Amino acid sequence: MRILIADDDDYTREGLAESIDWASYGITKVIQARDGEEALRIAMTRKLDIVLTDIRMPRLNGIEFAEKLAGASPDSKLLFMSGYMEVNYLKSAIKLSAVDYIEKPIRIPELEKAIRKTVDTLLQSRMQHDLSDQKLKLERYKLANLLRTKEGDMDEIRRLCEETGFPVNRHYIGLALRFGEEKGEERDHLAEMIDFCARHGFPSVGERSDKGIAHIITAFRRHEEERVELLAGALLGQFPELTIGIGSVSADLSEVGKSCRDALTVLQRSFYQPRVRRFVFNGSRSALPSVRTDVVVEFVRCMKHEPELLPIWINGLCDDLIKDGTQSKERVVSMFSSFAHAMLSEKNGILMGSGRVYQIREVGALLESADSMEEIRRMMLELCETYLEEIRKTSPYSRTVSAVMKYIAAHCGNADLDIRRIAEHLHMSSAHLGMLFKQETGITIKQYINSYRLELAKQLIGNENYKMNEVAQICGYASASYFAKAFKAATNLTPVEYRKSTYR
Repeated sequence: MRILIADDDDYTREGLAESIDWASYGITKVIQARDGEEALRIAMTRKLDIVLTDIRMPRLNGIEFAEKLAGASPDSKLLFMSGYMEVNYLKSAIKLSAVDYIEKPIRIPELEKAIRKTVDTLLQSRMQHDLSDQKLKLERYKLANLLRTKEGDMDEIRRLCEETGFPVNRHYIGLALRFGEEKGEERDHLAEMIDFCARHGFPSVGERSDKGIAHIITAFRRHEEERVELLAGALLGQFPELTIGIGSVSADLSEVGKSCRDALTVLQRSFYQPRVRRFVFNGSRSALPSVRTDVVVEFVRCMKHEPELLPIWINGLCDDLIKDGTQSKERVVSMFSSFAHAMLSEKNGILMGSGRVYQIREVGALLESADSMEEIRRMMLELCETYLEEIRKTSPYSRTVSAVMKYIAAHCGNADLDIRRIAEHLHMSSAHLGMLFKQETGITIKQYINSYRLELAKQLIGNENYKMNEVAQICGYASASYFAKAFKAATNLTPVEYRKSTYR
């Protein structure tokens, strides 16, 4: 807090500045003025919390200064001091809402008591202001929510409009806004944007949703619709990371919910057109066409019977979705997650290739993190290529040996996996199966299992998100300690040493 001491007597003024332990009252800055005019100049250029002023001063007396102070710094608390206990001065001090009046010669204990009273009054006033401001913000948020969701009767909406100062008899437009900041960053721009709209002559209320989208409802006079689009352009200039969806015009408060839904609908186009920052509702609201119901079945058929065509199939579907441009991100992510799960389920929930490991538990979150349809396309093509790499590994071999390799890939997490289990699955004898496998590959099935587990472990260790006991379990080692011994025997490094060498 700051205090201004205004007194034409240098001895009194400087003595007070040095005699009081101002810091104990939360006052960090003490400013001095020799007369009323100097005090007024200071008040007009600097924020003052408390003003301790003498009543009798040259050029501009304390009462005249205090009257002008009310316009220059209305929140400052007044504390008068004077050696003239006249009735007129007392009446003036009371009229000016002075916190206290100190008689000269000043006694420090009395002044300290008055300062404490003034500080307490100031803090109480600020607390009440903060509570009032908080209440107003909550009511504006509630109003925005009721208008957007159309929950609550119109009497309640009109009451909130009156209490918050939001216009009743205007036209309205809903804006849906998304910030394209780096993931993990959290900054509430909503209050800034609402203030920005108000400064440009558009009273507004708003709220944030749970999906990183903000909603603003702005009021404007009839025939000012074009100015709203100019406002949107100004917002885009002020906030470079912003993307805006502009809804339909509502001529009544009861229609605002539709405008907000229209704004959200057009904002979804940014998923397909990430370089565009402003989307305007075009006046029609046709039902969203559904994704064809057989698309997952078609994907699975291609995966099983024509896997080499998967990239072409994925590209074609992505092109269709971008051309249509109406499907929500949530729906697209759900559909492609089904495709990814189908591929991963064929490989025991894990796909390994090109230095990357995909796991079924992570693929949904990976796709959800995408900011655009093109990013989902890229992720799915990479996943398809990894799936094809797994298939190509077995393609030079006979059907029987390929079946063994596929079974090992799908069941390597089973610590009891051995030639006997594989032979039972293929309805063959262990001896005959083992002979066929070694003839084609040059190694035994046991050696292939150990090699497969080791390579998978290396890939998983290279990802710091996996703990060593998880790696051991996924790769089918009986225990973490056995995994550590087997890994060191094969690589001459412990799993921890291997990870450190990977992240050098």
